[in-house]
Amino acid sequence: MGIRFLVSTVILFFVGVSALAAPEAAEEKKNEGEVVCTHQEDQRKLWIVNEGGGCKVHYLKGGNISVIGSQKSGTDFCERLIEKVKTKLVAPPPGPNFECKLSNENK
Repeated sequence: MGIRFLVSTVILFFVGVSALAAPEAAEEKKNEGEVVCTHQEDQRKLWIVNEGGGCKVHYLKGGNISVIGSQKSGTDFCERLIEKVKTKLVAPPPGPNFECKLSNENK
C-alpha cells in the first residue's frame, strides 16, 4: 500500500504540474478583438472563442450573451458567421443600420 500511495501521489503531482504549465489546454481562448456594432443607444458585440481546436461565436445583445454558432475544427465557419451577422446589422434602412468596428480599431 505504501508504494501505491507514493506512485499515486507522484502521478497526481505531474498531472497538476502539466495543467499549470499549459492552462490554455483547459481554458477557452478569446480571439483578439471583438466586433462592436452600435446604432443610437443600441450596442451589439460579436466575438470568437477558440476551444479545443474549434471555435464558438458569442453574441451580446440587450445584456444577454448567446452562442450563435460553433465549429469543431478550425475557425473559418465562425469568421464567416460574424461577417454574415455584421452584414445584416449594417444594412441601411429599413434594415437596422448599425455601424460596426473592431474593438481594437482607433476611433
